[in-house]
Amino acid sequence: MQLRSQRYNPVFYWTVILSTSMAGTTMSDFMNRDASAKYLTGHAPSLGWGPQGLGLGYPAGTAILASLLIAIFIAWKLTGQTFSIREITTFRGEALFWTAILVSNTLGTSMGDFPSSGDQRPNKSV
Repeated sequence: MQLRSQRYNPVFYWTVILSTSMAGTTMSDFMNRDASAKYLTGHAPSLGWGPQGLGLGYPAGTAILASLLIAIFIAWKLTGQTFSIREITTFRGEALFWTAILVSNTLGTSMGDFPSSGDQRPNKSV
């Protein structure tokens, strides 16, 4: 709804901020963690429904996300769209803005979890 809105709407804006924060945390966890035995309790065969995680580890996940954010900024610059948030008036500019927000939220989670993770190497056993 925020992408299609013709003007700033605080409810839409903060809903997207909240949504990208939650999605970024989920995507970071999926990229960096895995479903190895160290995360399972008892005799559980998996963490539950759906994909169990890529297990890339925080160093690789952080590097991938930082590279992706740089690529988004380069693409944004090449389109000629403004970086001034108050002057974004096109769908393309708004889409680039929210894509950068989503990737930066994901990167922020990876970078924040990295120093506290203890094990810096991904566990490849599943």
